[in-house]
Amino acid sequence: MTLIEVSVVVALSSIVMGIVISLAIALQQSDRKLRWNGVHTERLTALAETLRTDIRAASDVSVSTEKTLVVASAGVGETRYELTAMGCRRIVADVSAEAGSRRDFFAIDGAHSWIVERGTPGRRPLILVRMHYAKDEDGSERAAPLLVYAALGADLQAVVAPSSQAGGDAIEREREEFE
Repeated sequence: MTLIEVSVVVALSSIVMGIVISLAIALQQSDRKLRWNGVHTERLTALAETLRTDIRAASDVSVSTEKTLVVASAGVGETRYELTAMGCRRIVADVSAEAGSRRDFFAIDGAHSWIVERGTPGRRPLILVRMHYAKDEDGSERAAPLLVYAALGADLQAVVAPSSQAGGDAIEREREEFE
């Protein structure tokens, strides 16, 4: 083997090793980003489920400041969702609890604002809660906004009015006659 052949083999093996190392680094970065996106999605899902559960048990939902969402429950207290630089802090202020308030934290990165929209008014109005992220320099949001649909007070026990009770008795009598 001549010196030129050895030089060519060393050069080609160096190029192949450089490509292999670059590919390994790119795969590692891609895996890390994919894992981070999975964890972020799990945290957003947990926040959405908690928020939906709170709204379904609430009597009112409002935005007190751009970064604070208040979910009020009749006679029980209120739950505040506060956006911070690192995520969303959930503070449950229970009126009947002796210990005071309970705090949860959802590490979802810095969200920017809450927006509450109400559906048509009725017995159980539909509430749409959106959480937006800050915009990048190019005007696009860093992540998809969180959207939560829930029927306000859907998990509360229905109060039966006396007039509707009479109608219910008539329906029950008809059902017994049919059987």
